[in-house]
Amino acid sequence: MAGPTGETITEGLDGLCDRLSENFQMGARFAKWRAVTVVGIGLPSRSGLETNVTAAPQALHHCARCSRAARRDEYLTAMKVAQP
Repeated sequence: MAGPTGETITEGLDGLCDRLSENFQMGARFAKWRAVTVVGIGLPSRSGLETNVTAAPQALHHCARCSRAARRDEYLTAMKVAQP
């Protein structure tokens, strides 16, 4: 997304669910989402703020969805192992 010079836009939603699933398999049970906002003359722009603000709930949605799927798969695997 184009914005004023020096403005930062948080990216990383593409492929996030795959990365979360991989990290879950390696033992991760939490995730952080951070957005860097440069403050200065004319910064941040309204569009930059809106972009960064809308990315956080999208990341949260991905975390919740992928966590449920990973925990479901973990449970199903444990149930298969537990059955004689």
